[in-house]
Amino acid sequence: MNAWERASLFAVSALVSLPAAYLIAAVIVGRPDSRIVWLLLLGMVIFSISYMHSAGPNLSRKMMHAWPLMIALVLQLLIIVVIFSAYQALPDVDPYHWLKSYQNNFANVSISVLPQRPLFHAFVNILDKALPLSLEQIFKYVIPLLSLTMLVPAWLVARRLPDLHQQALILLYPALSPSLIISTQMGTPQALLNIVTAFFVFFLLYSYVTKQNRWHYAAGAIMLVSVAYHGLALVIFTAWLAATMWHSRYRPLTPLILAAAILVSMP
Repeated sequence: MNAWERASLFAVSALVSLPAAYLIAAVIVGRPDSRIVWLLLLGMVIFSISYMHSAGPNLSRKMMHAWPLMIALVLQLLIIVVIFSAYQALPDVDPYHWLKSYQNNFANVSISVLPQRPLFHAFVNILDKALPLSLEQIFKYVIPLLSLTMLVPAWLVARRLPDLHQQALILLYPALSPSLIISTQMGTPQALLNIVTAFFVFFLLYSYVTKQNRWHYAAGAIMLVSVAYHGLALVIFTAWLAATMWHSRYRPLTPLILAAAILVSMP
């Protein structure tokens, strides 16, 4: 596994696996616990140190070859700064709703019933306990900055393409449309789902380019867990599952899977 593959897995683990593990632990304990947060973060730090050690002295050389990624990173960062500098407070009503929901249903309360979008609450709680920032600052600055992580799997795919124009098209994915830009800059579950969906798309592309099925199944796994971020993830996962089964020996079961997914998603 090369350095960019590990970086992509590390980034998506921080966005999906880390809050999922914390949510499970918090449910078992019965309430959010900062000790669990720091224990999980310690594990992430140990993992990142081992990654840096395995990357060795070639890491700086690999970064120099990734200059298109650096340009895309700067451009994306400028877009983010322009957007959150345009507002003194949060840019929309929806982030306030989720901020209040987190305060009332997850932060420092016993977890008897999981709140709506529980993975989002768990992720915000990790940021709340780990960063010396107010909740408003986390919703206004930190969550929008997380959209930069989309460039990691984007470069994983782009670096395989020989033409700079093709690389630019892949790296400009986070800025393809105004609605995508705006939705990733809001402190809402939809913003996290949009970011995870980018990983999903790029993992599928990388699986196609490299002919490695593990990336195809990794894409499905992260989308399945992301159902706890937003219900729309179930639709995306169902489409992935149906396509996967259609191209396997389980093709006759595809209509049954689609029917079951429709029943599950019905209110």
